[in-house]
Amino acid sequence: MPWSTTKAFVLLGFERMGDALLASGALRLLREARPELHLVAVTRQASDAVLATAPYLDATVPARGGRGMFGRRIYARRTAAAIAAQLEHAGLDPERATVIALRDRAPYRDLTRRLGAAYLPRDILDPGYHGHHSMRYAQAFEVLGLAAPDAPLPAALTVTLEDLAQARAVSSALPGPPEARVFLHVGASELRLWSEGRSGRVWPAASFAVLADALAMTGSIVIGHAVGAAERWQLGRIERLARPETRIHRLPPLSPRAFAALLRTGGVLVTGDTGPMHLAAAVGARLVALFGPSDPAATGPVSPPSRCAVLAPDEPGPCRIPVPRVAAAVRRLAAAAGTGS
Repeated sequence: MPWSTTKAFVLLGFERMGDALLASGALRLLREARPELHLVAVTRQASDAVLATAPYLDATVPARGGRGMFGRRIYARRTAAAIAAQLEHAGLDPERATVIALRDRAPYRDLTRRLGAAYLPRDILDPGYHGHHSMRYAQAFEVLGLAAPDAPLPAALTVTLEDLAQARAVSSALPGPPEARVFLHVGASELRLWSEGRSGRVWPAASFAVLADALAMTGSIVIGHAVGAAERWQLGRIERLARPETRIHRLPPLSPRAFAALLRTGGVLVTGDTGPMHLAAAVGARLVALFGPSDPAATGPVSPPSRCAVLAPDEPGPCRIPVPRVAAAVRRLAAAAGTGS
């Protein structure tokens, strides 16, 4: 069946939280433009945490299976079965659906063959797309009648009452007033920390430690946020490198949406090009985003300058931004919070 006449679309390509948040603005516009479509997103654990509550999707289907040849076969078979079950539950024929692959990858093609659906590759990294990635997702949906935007799209995040309650409970247990808090998110999660650390995408632990010292000496409440074993190990390095009198309070485990709700209560987040960076931007939290070698023009936060400082090296290269620049940006945003702006 031609994809242009189908009503059910399965969206692939949300492997990371950042992917989901960068696409969320385009998905919201697509829902407004084509409310009759049945939209299903296949997610991984991190991206499901932000898309599961999205009102612009009819359903999310967590991917089954892992990586490697054997894991890919499991992924294609089990995920296709889960998609088929969801579509049939909605009264739709899986073989009359269209899969839109926002990254054109072999596992996605295998999944589509097992589902028996049409395959429509719309890889946002292709040279035909341009601009910020949030705009590229919208350009990918032009085939469905969505008009391409002329500016980056803000992320769309739906926070539940449970998320708010969890954030309030954690906030009440933290010291100091919310506006005095500075959250440090150390970077990439799990094994990505190692590969991206070698490529220079992670701000060095020693720099985080010096920043923590400087902020603590001026009265800020420094709070560490880490997801996964590798990030907790990196946060431990920062604690050991900091001065003995510098206290870095560790957050308990929080869902991504609850962490976003906590950021919205006050304070400033310092992080690299990460999913939490886009979480902060989505809820209007104050944010210092550290870039290099990734390009903020492509994946930077969509947030007003009054609430966000985007810092990058003077020359293209690793994320090696001087600590004084970062500290000054934190203080500027914290001062703006104190004036209510």
